[in-house]
Amino acid sequence: MAEEFIPIVQRAYDFAVNLYLHVNRFPRLHKPLIGRELIGLVLKLLNTLVLANRRRDNDCRQMAFSESTF
Repeated sequence: MAEEFIPIVQRAYDFAVNLYLHVNRFPRLHKPLIGRELIGLVLKLLNTLVLANRRRDNDCRQMAFSESTF
């Protein structure tokens, strides 16, 4: 299931791409301040979702392994 992404991860990725395109249209004064902060937050969200998906996959594998050994 590591290759499959849950829909929220795909939507967060799409949001990050769209946000990046919008930030590039910010005025020069706001781009380094607000733009960098927004992009940083959305990338942190995306990273957290991917890590949560991996952790869930690892937990499922560990449970399946522990059930098969007994």
